Amino acid sequence: MAISRFLKMKSCITRSKFQAKEAAKEEDGVLATNYNVSMEDLPLPILVDVFSRLPIKTILQIKCVCKTWHSLCSDPYFAKIHLARAPFSIMILEKFCKRIYTNSLVPLFTLNQGDKERLSLLSSCNGLICLHEFSYKQDIISVCNPILGDHLVLPQLKRKNVATRIRGFGYNHCTNQYKVIQILSYKDQAAISSSKPQVEVHTIGTNTWRNIGDLPYVLNQPYYGAFLNSALHWYAHSHDKRTAFMCSFDLGDEQFRQFPGPPTREYEKCRPINSISVGVSGGFLYLCDGFLEPNLDIWIMKKYGVKESWTKEFVI
Repeated sequence: MAISRFLKMKSCITRSKFQAKEAAKEEDGVLATNYNVSMEDLPLPILVDVFSRLPIKTILQIKCVCKTWHSLCSDPYFAKIHLARAPFSIMILEKFCKRIYTNSLVPLFTLNQGDKERLSLLSSCNGLICLHEFSYKQDIISVCNPILGDHLVLPQLKRKNVATRIRGFGYNHCTNQYKVIQILSYKDQAAISSSKPQVEVHTIGTNTWRNIGDLPYVLNQPYYGAFLNSALHWYAHSHDKRTAFMCSFDLGDEQFRQFPGPPTREYEKCRPINSISVGVSGGFLYLCDGFLEPNLDIWIMKKYGVKESWTKEFVI
């Protein structure tokens, strides 16, 4: 049952209970303000409103009270409301013990404790975090929900002779789908009948990876893409290394496109792989340039997709 319909039904039922109690007590000559009200008498919309303002540690505790509260706190609708109201917080990742804590050192969950794989954070989106476990024998990607204290292990993408992997994690609001992409460069590209890196996409909730073809550019920023507005973003250059630019990957139609970068000619030249980084902060796309140079320039795109809105905010 969808939570929206459940909220309406529960609200109507609870309102009827209140009315019946009030009428019965008025008949007995007792003022309606004198009777006791327990938590189970509260309308469900009020419970949602109250619980969505609680810290994660408390939510993990109230989930154990009863089945109704467990179902309520496990619903994606509740997670969305809680995320919208939650204050900014920091999560602490313990790489080798594979534990994740809140900024108050409250343990949220542990992944495969005892194994020797190293755990790293790939990205986060709408309160979910994408983690990577890597060892010589296996390469595991997990998507975790800190509120539920649970995680989903994605099917392994078994490919041999992979030289590099670039990944991205994000959400498409039109289809209400979360997706993970991997861009694979092989040690011997000729062995896979293609001279370009391959793009693999996994939709959360399915059991397979889909190959959607060649990567049209060379991505300079390693490891992961910056997620904003249903798209992943990188700094890239053409395969002939003559031009450089920003690009985006639309999680809806699953297409790569060039994206407007800072309005200056110097960003059209190919740069060292670690000299430019693209990220998201406070809901804005930013570009850091100059990691290998004396000065570090930080550009921020004030209006998404508008080239003229790029502003150089800091020079460090």
